[in-house]
Amino acid sequence: RGLRRQIFQRQRRYRIEAPVWLEYDFTGLIEQWALGMEWKTLCENTSLDEGDIVRILRRTLDFLSQIPHVPHLSDEFRKNARRAGHLIDRFPVNETMITPPDSVNAVEESSTSDPAEANSTEAKDLDSTIVTIDG
Repeated sequence: RGLRRQIFQRQRRYRIEAPVWLEYDFTGLIEQWALGMEWKTLCENTSLDEGDIVRILRRTLDFLSQIPHVPHLSDEFRKNARRAGHLIDRFPVNETMITPPDSVNAVEESSTSDPAEANSTEAKDLDSTIVTIDG
């Protein structure tokens, strides 16, 4: 509660009218992800759906990305926000598409005239391609 009080005091001092609410419910989840826990392990240790976890982590990442632009904050606080953002911004939270070179070459080299066979080859190649969908 001390941190929350400090935030409200600073908001009043600098006439910031948008309240910031601290949500303690997900801090453990976010902290474990930032500490490098594997996605599968993280999901197995919560009752939340994967999409909800991604949404929570992305909202946290969005919030952290705004902190360096807020006036009247210490350089250390800004640096910590950037560092936390880098730790959280990894698959599947980030929206990076990772495609193994072999699967790209296999699709490009597929020169079959049979559409069913071509689709089968593409589906096999897509199995090894990681695509992130914004949840």
